[in-house]
Amino acid sequence: MSLRRIIALVISVMIILSISPIHILIDVFAGLSPYLPIYGNGTYSTPADYKQIHPKVFEGKGAVAPNAKFSVINNADSSIIDTSADGPAVTRVEKIPQFTTIRINNLSSPGSGTAIDMLDFQVTRDGSQISTIQGLPTNLNGYELNMSTPGIYRFYMCVRDNTDRKKTDYWGNWSYNGAQRAKGLNYGINGAKETTGTPETAGGDDYWGWWYFTVVEIEVVKNPPTADFNIYYKGEDVTGNSGSPRAVDPGNKSLILEDNSNPYSPTEPIVSRKWSYWDVTNGWKEIPGSTNKTTVDIADMDTSLPGSGQNKAFKIECSTSTGGSDCEEHTAYFNKVLASGYIIYYRDQATGRDLYPEKVMSGLGFGSYIEHALPASADSELITPSPQTIVLDSATPFKNFTFYYRMDNPPPPPPPSNDPPSAILNAPDTVMAGTVVRADGGDSWSNNPDGYIADYYFTTEGANLISDNGSYVRVWYPTTGTYTIYLEVEDERGATDWVDHEITVAPPIPTAVMTISGNLKENRKVTLNSIESTSPYYYPLDVTKTTWTITAISGGAATDIKYSGSLTGTTAKDVLFKKAGTYRVRLTVQNTYGRSASAEQTITIVPDLLPVAKHYLPTPEGVPYKVYRDPSDASQATFQLFNESYSPDGDTINKAVALYCYDSDNDVSFADEQWYYSKNGTTWVTTGMDFDTTARSFNIFNIATSNPTEFTLKANQVGKYYFAIRVMEAIQASETIPEFIMESDYRRADTFN
Repeated sequence: MSLRRIIALVISVMIILSISPIHILIDVFAGLSPYLPIYGNGTYSTPADYKQIHPKVFEGKGAVAPNAKFSVINNADSSIIDTSADGPAVTRVEKIPQFTTIRINNLSSPGSGTAIDMLDFQVTRDGSQISTIQGLPTNLNGYELNMSTPGIYRFYMCVRDNTDRKKTDYWGNWSYNGAQRAKGLNYGINGAKETTGTPETAGGDDYWGWWYFTVVEIEVVKNPPTADFNIYYKGEDVTGNSGSPRAVDPGNKSLILEDNSNPYSPTEPIVSRKWSYWDVTNGWKEIPGSTNKTTVDIADMDTSLPGSGQNKAFKIECSTSTGGSDCEEHTAYFNKVLASGYIIYYRDQATGRDLYPEKVMSGLGFGSYIEHALPASADSELITPSPQTIVLDSATPFKNFTFYYRMDNPPPPPPPSNDPPSAILNAPDTVMAGTVVRADGGDSWSNNPDGYIADYYFTTEGANLISDNGSYVRVWYPTTGTYTIYLEVEDERGATDWVDHEITVAPPIPTAVMTISGNLKENRKVTLNSIESTSPYYYPLDVTKTTWTITAISGGAATDIKYSGSLTGTTAKDVLFKKAGTYRVRLTVQNTYGRSASAEQTITIVPDLLPVAKHYLPTPEGVPYKVYRDPSDASQATFQLFNESYSPDGDTINKAVALYCYDSDNDVSFADEQWYYSKNGTTWVTTGMDFDTTARSFNIFNIATSNPTEFTLKANQVGKYYFAIRVMEAIQASETIPEFIMESDYRRADTFN
């Protein structure tokens, strides 16, 4: 054991996994065996290692370990998402959509026993345990999990078969083919807990051991959209046309990119789009002026896309309202032809993208020409033989030739050696206190043929442990300062290497984010929400300290701002503005560390416009409306009045009455006449008022009950009639705060004037 490792143990670097095996609480062990000091002394610091004891001791007694194995199945289509693997590898399946429901298919097999008689199955999300199934294998039957929360899910399984436990000195014949080990206490031969004081001090014949779980790791991501688009040239779809490249018309070099992306669901719309093109020298570059466009017009495929090469490669990156994202790349292929000579291209074999500017050799005579490929970059490999001979003759005075490269060529494996392993530690340089930090040693490797990293030992100064996941740990820092993370790795032969990483912890500053929704109009409900505000996880926002401040800037006054309760201590608040104008909204949030942040937004409340009262009579414009008495209808004349009133700002007119009076003395004046109204279109009732009083004071608020579209009046008195209509808008209860609405807030209009 290295001095580094001894120091790490002394300062309590031995961090255990957050899962807790149960089988060590079920099997008993016949006292401390002589082999324990060899494979661990059974203490908390150096537990007995089941993975080393079983093959070297128990197999000699006829115990063959079972094999723990399981698959995670997508319930929707019964497809296999991933299957657990033996050894140190853990497979990560990227971009499984959230809300996927999974079930488990137990594929474990017994060793020297005839059947699996016990299992320990556990699930964690981001290091926190969320599910445990323990005991008989049948307990896993019917298990389902809806992965509704994004994060890293880990599924663990360890199984035992029914081999006679005497062959394992009463450990039980458990699997050890998994990658993840967990520390736990064995209760000895008498099965009684003899721990006193802290869990680290075992008494009697109790002792600590390492147990091994096979693992599946899945990343659940926010539901991604499906990104896609088409490339058009001169009205033709040239997306991915590698088999039939188009010749470029010098008089028309315009291209059109048309977005065909689809959201994951209608409730998760695409809210942002970023378009890029491939620059053969500098890689992907954003297309100027293309942000969030669904159609991108490119005036000239060369001058508008400098450095883009002969073929034109494009990429779209989409994200949705819920944070899901996706991207897609397509290439349009074009030909360039010379009268004589040749053109050399340097392209990625997989995508057809140009990796270097083409070499144009024009005006050459007949003959043979030697061309060498350009050197491959560090992350690529030339796959076309170089050099090449280009032959020009009368039959082929012009030629194209392409050197192809294979990108992302993996580096060769490290040469066989007996060198110590290489410790690699990935962690951020700067974080805020309270933030979850992942220190990852997964890129470490063994320098031995077919070797692997057997153990990882982390020391995280000043940090609190969240979970130890083997090759990485998750921690958080409670205080600011500069700290060091140490990692020591040990390979399969016991050789070690270590590395450290300095991390600066800054104060935990929250971020205030407000959203304002609703109808920004007089007397309508406006909702203020701070739910998107953030703070480091372990110093969350203190909702009791969340404060809203609303200030009238112009148009309205403080008395025009209405709400119930207090503007302090709430993440969401419904507010109503009695007058149109400009108002400033300020949000202040504070976390449990005591740090605060603010955000401001200015909103404009528009007036609630009056409705437009409008009626018409069934007669051409400019022609007086005349009706005649009908002898077959008791000599009554029938008047028709049609209601065409409307709201110019989209409100609902829910009340209307028609009114009329008859010029009884034929003096062409209606000021002294009695007025009548109808609220249902056919029944007419006196208002009890003359013209001026009716026009000024007739209130339909408690009279009208609907908004008829047609009114009919039957009359038998010959003479002149005056018709008018009065309407009123509704304010829906769901669109306002009813306690602040008065009768006068309902907008009205009529045709008296």
